[in-house]
Amino acid sequence: MQNMLSTLALCRRAGYLVHGFDVVKEAMEYKTAKVVILASDVSDKTKKEAIFFANRFNCPIIQTEHTIEQFWTVCSKKVAVIGICDKGFAKGFLKNYDDLRMIEG
Repeated sequence: MQNMLSTLALCRRAGYLVHGFDVVKEAMEYKTAKVVILASDVSDKTKKEAIFFANRFNCPIIQTEHTIEQFWTVCSKKVAVIGICDKGFAKGFLKNYDDLRMIEG
């Protein structure tokens, strides 16, 4: 699963990664977020709200085995919610990590 963090880091360097609940929610609202990724230790409240907005704006949402602390290595800050804002990166991400659990609302 370390490869996933590398993929997310590549997305970040390319400028296609947003992080933090409010920013990801806004990206979903404006249809720029193509997939939302949750940390394994996301709070129940944040998870519930993220699922609500992902369903509302028809955005796939998955939960990884990575923790907030591990996301820090990618984002340089502690975040529980990440969004990929590029169709190609999102498609490749979902294809390469199809063993991840897609969350249904």
